[in-house]
Amino acid sequence: MTRAALRIGTRASALALWQARHIRALIGALPGAPGVELVPITTSGDLQT
Repeated sequence: MTRAALRIGTRASALALWQARHIRALIGALPGAPGVELVPITTSGDLQT
């Protein structure tokens, strides 16, 4: 049986990426954990800073 990959959407800021990577590491440490893909998201609000 193939495990489905888990996708985590995250803002592209340094802090948000660090938090998402931390969660990915915690999930990855679980027995039988699925693969985890991070999906950076940029909004118009992020572009106006």
